Amino acid sequence: MIRLLFLLVISTSLCYLYYALVLKRNTFFQSKRFFLLAGLIAPFVVFAFSRVSNFQESETFSEPLALANTVTAETMVSLEAVQTQMEAVSGNHPYLLYGYVLVAWVLILTRLGSFFRLLRMLKNAEYSAVSDTRILRVQGISTPFSIINRICIPEDWDEVPTAILLHEKVHIKQWHWLDILVTELMVILLWWNPLIYLYRNAVRLNLEYLADKAVIECGENRVAYQSLLWSSALGQPVNSFIVTHFSTPLKDRIKMIQQHKSSNWKRVFLIAIIPLSFLLMAFSAENGLSKSLMREVRPIAIGLSDQLVLENNIPNAMPIRKEELIKITSNYGMRLHPILKVKKQHNGVDILAKAGTPVYATADGEVETSEIHKLKGKYVVINHSELHTTTYHHLSKLAVDAGEEVKQGQLIGYVGTTGESTGPHLHYEIHEMGEPVDPLKYLKLE
Repeated sequence: MIRLLFLLVISTSLCYLYYALVLKRNTFFQSKRFFLLAGLIAPFVVFAFSRVSNFQESETFSEPLALANTVTAETMVSLEAVQTQMEAVSGNHPYLLYGYVLVAWVLILTRLGSFFRLLRMLKNAEYSAVSDTRILRVQGISTPFSIINRICIPEDWDEVPTAILLHEKVHIKQWHWLDILVTELMVILLWWNPLIYLYRNAVRLNLEYLADKAVIECGENRVAYQSLLWSSALGQPVNSFIVTHFSTPLKDRIKMIQQHKSSNWKRVFLIAIIPLSFLLMAFSAENGLSKSLMREVRPIAIGLSDQLVLENNIPNAMPIRKEELIKITSNYGMRLHPILKVKKQHNGVDILAKAGTPVYATADGEVETSEIHKLKGKYVVINHSELHTTTYHHLSKLAVDAGEEVKQGQLIGYVGTTGESTGPHLHYEIHEMGEPVDPLKYLKLE
């Protein structure tokens, strides 16, 4: 749910900003309608597709053991992810969730209330038909509007202007009420995002542009039609979320009626942004999913892998003999960098020892890297398993080559001060599934 809301915020915000900056003054109203709808619907498609893709990926393993481990991990990830999210909200910030749900329910109830009040108003309306259109003469209203498949006019009108009928019939035939309904649902979900209200106004205004365009194309005089809009705007519109009012909003519509048709080459802006928006949302979704899964699956995978990894492949030995180790001068975590003099993350531990002190592999494995680096100096990386790797920096001499198999306790180099170093020491790191962890939870210092 949190990821879906994030996608909705990203999609609606990007689409509205692009619409306001690039598309707003274009006269391609039907294309803009589909663009705005895509911004509302696409996040649900991306979210559903990613869920289906994740499920299908779990079905592609051919090895029974891999499949069993994957299904177990997937189940545990789902449960832990839900638990983590619930604890984060209900444990640390419960009132944020309560406030969000409360406001959403208030918005739902107010909209339902206005809808039922409108239904009571229409219940006593006088019904008539003009060609294939249902007309309701409603008591207590002063401006015309349409709702789903009905056109409502003030009860005291003797006849309905042709332009109004044409205008409202476009709303009905093109199902504009569906756009409005979807937009209002988005407002309820994203009530805390100020751009969603601007998005709603853009959707409504563009629907009015569509209807105005149809009226003008049917031969109505532009000046006479604008005068009709001005006279109808004096009345009080009905307060209901699902209706389309003939004369509101007025100022922008008058400007758009007077505007010349946009050049066809400008359609390229509509064609270009839609695939870009989908790609961006897909990337954002995948990127967020990958990071989330890594955070959630890491402890689970470690627990499963520990059962399969041989004892000698776990880096739990000391890289320097205890009798030759002087002390640990810098621990894992944030620290003041000794050379740069700024706070930086320290991904390992610094072990002080005399220059030339032998350095040993802390577990069985294969040497992945044995080379010289500007900052790391002479260093070695050993891959112990799918789970663990270890690195050894600032060596004075290398004793192994890349690709060489090593055993726990085997000599791999000597303590030095090569690279970015302030004195003889060994910088030692342990990585679990590619992420650095505190080596002290593995080292046997007793």
